[in-house]
Amino acid sequence: MHFCPRLLGIRHQRIERCAPWQNGRVERIFGTLKQSFQNWREVSDAPLTQARLDEFRAWYNHARPHSSLGGSVPADVWSDSPTRRGRSRLRWSPAWEGTLVGYVKR
Repeated sequence: MHFCPRLLGIRHQRIERCAPWQNGRVERIFGTLKQSFQNWREVSDAPLTQARLDEFRAWYNHARPHSSLGGSVPADVWSDSPTRRGRSRLRWSPAWEGTLVGYVKR
């Protein structure tokens, strides 16, 4: 399936060199990853694998509420069919030996 980014309004954005504050979304996820990794290293000496990074990505996008999104998770805000986040529809989901926690949809 091919799509034309220009028809969807997607365009390439550039930032100035040595100006990470211009790309806040990327800086935010790397900052959260760094802090989460440091917390995890205190309780585990297991190697950081691709599977662990996939768990982090799922937690960041599906379980961790973002204050800039009004307490919602990106998966709910950016999906084509938003759902309500009623507690009865959520389950507690710990990851990384309990250092990443949150609620995900059942």
